[in-house]
Amino acid sequence: MKVIHWKLSVHTAVLAGLLALFATVAPIGTNGYVVDGIPISTSTGGVTFVPAIEAVSDVKVQANTCDSELGRTGGGVFNTSLKSGTTAYHGELFGVTRQNPLAANAWFNDHYGLAKPDYTTYQYAGAFGGPLPLSNKNRFLKNTFFWATEAGYRQAQPLSSTTTQYYVPSVAERAGDFSADTVGANAVALYDPTQPFVGGVRTVAFQGNVIPSNLINPIGQYIVNQFAKPTATGAYNGSAPNHSGSDDFKTRGDEYVGKLDHEFAPWWSASTSYVHLAKQEPGGDLFHTFAASDGVLTRYIDATAFNNVFTLNPTTLLTAGYGYSSYYSTTPQYSNGFDQTSGFGGAGFPLGYVDQLQSKTFPTITLSGVTGGASLGAANSGPTIKAQHSYVFVLTKTIGKQTVKVGYVFRNFHQFTSLDTSANGSFTFDG
Repeated sequence: MKVIHWKLSVHTAVLAGLLALFATVAPIGTNGYVVDGIPISTSTGGVTFVPAIEAVSDVKVQANTCDSELGRTGGGVFNTSLKSGTTAYHGELFGVTRQNPLAANAWFNDHYGLAKPDYTTYQYAGAFGGPLPLSNKNRFLKNTFFWATEAGYRQAQPLSSTTTQYYVPSVAERAGDFSADTVGANAVALYDPTQPFVGGVRTVAFQGNVIPSNLINPIGQYIVNQFAKPTATGAYNGSAPNHSGSDDFKTRGDEYVGKLDHEFAPWWSASTSYVHLAKQEPGGDLFHTFAASDGVLTRYIDATAFNNVFTLNPTTLLTAGYGYSSYYSTTPQYSNGFDQTSGFGGAGFPLGYVDQLQSKTFPTITLSGVTGGASLGAANSGPTIKAQHSYVFVLTKTIGKQTVKVGYVFRNFHQFTSLDTSANGSFTFDG
């Protein structure tokens, strides 16, 4: 019997573990995230922000989400409590860095003779809290405590790999000289667009495949000059790139968290918190030109919460909370604000055309039909704006050995997504 009892105990423990595991394994987007009792999940199940560890006092992962205040989720709940100040002042300070002299160059950089990019990284955090200053001299501020946290990073990231090999116009091609260009073993024939069609096609080619300078359009000349200069020899032949691009771009992020606690009466305590997160993540500029098809991912997140705990009697507790959070994300291009009516060295497109462009950026220029054909320009992405209001009410009653909870959660989501992400003019040149 002892052996059978031992086996049953093991099987029961394994079964309980499996049930707990499957309770947290749920379809993507069905987990919930709560900070100080206020939901911070997005409408699609993601998380609005992650508090810095110096701002957190406790984290609880709940696999069984039957609590009355944890609605709208089919998975687990990550419940985080922000740190509060105490009767004594204390703080935390943290920092770590990675300096460039201690980092090796990437293999592909050495292979293509490129210098080592910048890897310098700084990560830091600081926190401080305690009783609110002068709270001992003002009866209205008595029993008031605060905790403030700031955490951030500054990171240089290299952008260099085999995917950064491109074909860009050669020095001769920039001057209209295409005499060295071939497709396979055949020379490329450039036909004079000012001559009439014969049988539906052009028949008069430029002598020596060189475009006369008086026929080179200033807009086209300006666009061609925005491509990076070749870093290797070779003309257009449909197979070999002639430029190795590299860049080291700087990303940064800062998060500010503050919490204030106050006891109004022995039966009423309240807290309020505020979180602000700002991040900038450039995409990297391989061509080192404002007209590159890269932008800067920019995000701003703000969240605030108000919580009240009322002790109605020794066996009855009421909590009431309100929270608001907003999410703003956009990716403006490096060329944001470019005026296509005069931005091409003084030349430009007609105003009637430019007025119809929703994204005021450098036009998208694509070189196709050639291996690694480079591109310029892109439309702005975003902005995407999300906001939510959350109301949480929970009544807890102890009756003898039993505890009964009744809760109500109301969430109101707002979302706006810009649709003008593909209207800056797109031109493809396929030869």
